[in-house]
Amino acid sequence: MQRNAYAFAQKTLPVSREEFAHGFMRCMPPSGWCRTIGNAVANSGGPDSTALVFMLKRYVDDLAQQNEGTPGAAYPMRVVSISVDHGLQESSTSMAELCAQRAVAMGVGHYGMSIPWNLEKYPDLPKTGVEGVARLARYELLHRGMEQSGSDIIAFGHHMDDQVETSLMRLARGSKAYGAAGMKSFRRWGMGVSEKLGHIGWTGLAGMHKWIVRPLLDIPKDRLLATCESNQLEYVIDPTNFQPSLTLRNAVRGFLASGETDVKVYAKGANLPDEHVAELEKVGEELAKTAMINVTSTGPEQLRGSVKSLGIMVRNMDLEVEGLLNEMKQPSPVGTFAITEHNYQRIQPRLRLYVVLRILRYVSPHPWGSLRSTNMRRLRSLEHILSKLNSDPYVTQNFVAGSGVKWSSVIFDRDGVKALPKMSKREPGQLVGWIASRQPPTQKQLDFIEPNPLYYDVTASLRKAFSSGDPSWTLLYDCRFSVRFDITTMPPSLVELLRFPDAQIVVIPTDLFHPQVVFQRADVDDEVLHSLVTLDERTKLPEHEHPMPPPTAIVSSWISIQWIRPFTG
Repeated sequence: MQRNAYAFAQKTLPVSREEFAHGFMRCMPPSGWCRTIGNAVANSGGPDSTALVFMLKRYVDDLAQQNEGTPGAAYPMRVVSISVDHGLQESSTSMAELCAQRAVAMGVGHYGMSIPWNLEKYPDLPKTGVEGVARLARYELLHRGMEQSGSDIIAFGHHMDDQVETSLMRLARGSKAYGAAGMKSFRRWGMGVSEKLGHIGWTGLAGMHKWIVRPLLDIPKDRLLATCESNQLEYVIDPTNFQPSLTLRNAVRGFLASGETDVKVYAKGANLPDEHVAELEKVGEELAKTAMINVTSTGPEQLRGSVKSLGIMVRNMDLEVEGLLNEMKQPSPVGTFAITEHNYQRIQPRLRLYVVLRILRYVSPHPWGSLRSTNMRRLRSLEHILSKLNSDPYVTQNFVAGSGVKWSSVIFDRDGVKALPKMSKREPGQLVGWIASRQPPTQKQLDFIEPNPLYYDVTASLRKAFSSGDPSWTLLYDCRFSVRFDITTMPPSLVELLRFPDAQIVVIPTDLFHPQVVFQRADVDDEVLHSLVTLDERTKLPEHEHPMPPPTAIVSSWISIQWIRPFTG
């Protein structure tokens, strides 16, 4: 436990109420604020998280006083603290206990989580790669803490100096301006940092309506320390954060703080492992050559200002891309994205890559937010897509280039979108373009030689839910749809039929790869129980995307199917 651990110059001011309120409002998600805000940071009980808990609590209390007597006001009303004990060092348990005590002392509810290594789905601690496994476990437990506390939003205590470190690390690993802008002030949690169902870090459907916010990204570390000092807040210091040989981030942090300009000189004195030396040398190269940093002045203020400017540029670019997507998307079946050749050519070349990345993430059957949903961001394959879209649709026809997305050339007319006939010629005034849709399963998947991601036998799950008295059960289908079954209103006649061993309810695809729920029994024709697809209102799609129910749709009152992938976040 430490206080007065740093000497503060008079000019180092604590963060004021107004300044924090301004930063907090700038990271409000598109869905708005929920009534409970969860707070968690990597080093529970440290100065960053302690300052954030204090300022969030102060902010919420101020709002409550200002809005007293105003029913239904849309602002956060409660703050909770969520800490994760990794169990990786002897002092971790005592640090977690101190974190809980201080949260309670500030009037904040606390949820303390410990990683149960080698239990449940958590692996035994590996001899190498501990940092990556611990990160997955940490996110798993943070999400669990959000579920337990009833919070849809969690605030992280990353500050401006963390942002600089992140930016330099990404530059060293080959990121361009978009990645080098660092962490976003808000982002959707997504389907998880793990891409496999049942693995640690996987959140699936539950993560699609949860958000991470970072209200401190414009505030340097020394001002958070000043905030703790000014308000007599006690905190702990994790010594592992300042051991440069442990992680690359620690090495970058130490290099920046050292004032040294020669990486090799710093690395020798810090006793760094060879892999960290090599990556630090890349950091030094990027510091010298990147246009966003003035090589004659690479002090903390210059670096902070450069990264902040880059972040503003990228945020403006995101807004511009979202506007283009909403404006240029043509009416097409749910789960597809159609754009005319003319509209695509209107997009400025500097934005086309980011438009394509958004389309891939929207249409892809890979988990939303995963690297696979954006083609692993491999520049070569993304440039291949751009070159195809820049060509004549009559020549290119159809192609697949990653992310599980198929691009097809189409004709637009008053009846909708139609496939462009092969070997056809352009007719005067004909409106043509492209449609991105889910790539069809492989023949091996269709023949069940490999698992078919579009075929689910849900019989056992429905029987289990019914016998245990669960009111509902939901299937995440193809990482693109939710299929919800209301067990309480399931027709009694169907419940009786499911008692027969040869009866089953399956979810299979339509021609458009939309899910439909089908009842099957030996020697009886399949019966479609439900095929209507609607949209989750929280996906924030453009108005013209909301389709009219097709006249042939089959509807069951106890089943609903919703498209869940958004443009935003």
